Parts: sequence; C-alpha cells; structure tokens
Amino acid sequence: MLNLVLELDAAFANPHRHSGMGLRKLHSSGIWEVRVGLSLRVLFRLESDEATFVFLGTHDEVKRFFRSL
Repeated sequence: MLNLVLELDAAFANPHRHSGMGLRKLHSSGIWEVRVGLSLRVLFRLESDEATFVFLGTHDEVKRFFRSL
C-alpha cells in the first residue's frame, strides 16, 4: 500500500502513461479511485496538495457506497 501512495504523484504527473494502478476519477465531487491488488479499491478526494482517504472496499462495496451518497 505504501508503494501505491508513493506512486500517486508520478501517476498524476503522467496521467496518460499506463501504470497498472487503475487510477481514475469516479465522481464529479472529486473522488478518485485506485486499485490495491485484484479486489480492493481505495477512494480518495484531492484537495489542493493532499489526498484525503474516503473509502476502502471491493468493487461491489464501492458501487454501494456511491449509491448511498
């Protein structure tokens, strides 16, 4: 997981380079997703120069989380 956090800066600096981390914007409120292994997803919100953790779960749990917003 620490590796993933360290790679975020590089992924945002080169958004078109495929890094395999599955970084993508999911919601218009500024929520982004990044894959952690095959089954887990981390959701976070970007605010100025910080990434704020929002949610951790499987693909299905992420879908349920967005339905609850």
